[in-house]
Amino acid sequence: MTKRTGYGALALAIGVIAAVLIGSPKDTSAASATAQTFTVDQSTFNVQVAEGWVDVKDTLGMPVMLVGPETDEYRPVVSITPTGLEKFTLDEKAIKSTYGDYRLGRIQWLEERAGKLISFEKFTTESIGKQTAYVAGVNYEIDGKKFTERSYYFNCGKELYFIKSLVPEGANSKDAEKTVRSVSCSASG
Repeated sequence: MTKRTGYGALALAIGVIAAVLIGSPKDTSAASATAQTFTVDQSTFNVQVAEGWVDVKDTLGMPVMLVGPETDEYRPVVSITPTGLEKFTLDEKAIKSTYGDYRLGRIQWLEERAGKLISFEKFTTESIGKQTAYVAGVNYEIDGKKFTERSYYFNCGKELYFIKSLVPEGANSKDAEKTVRSVSCSASG
């Protein structure tokens, strides 16, 4: 089994912390977006960020987090994080072979938090900007609140990145999905 990095717990904690630190931007369901550029390691990411969302940089070990409007004391969060793996070839067969570890890791994480697994989403590939991403998702409940969590793995230059989206029930999932789908990257060096 592979070592767990704890980013899922971190993303959930960040969503809660962001609600306290950032305040409550107005709810802008399916609002317009603004182009923003972020540099992470040797890569540049262009992202369409929905109105009412804010960017939080270099917090709790995460270089870029985009945090949406509060809904019932929770916020949707989209993060872009390097994995630290360079020259990693994304290969569907290799990625699928680790899907069992992903599922076991999420089950263990939920058990540690007295959470309830609702379902796993089917492992798939999707286009994000010009990149092909390998996507794993899970739906769960913690403390009576339901969440949808999706992890997108893709190469940008020589480095493997992942985008994580965490959307609490009742939040505008369309803005989170549009944000993820808008990501394009270019690598230097």
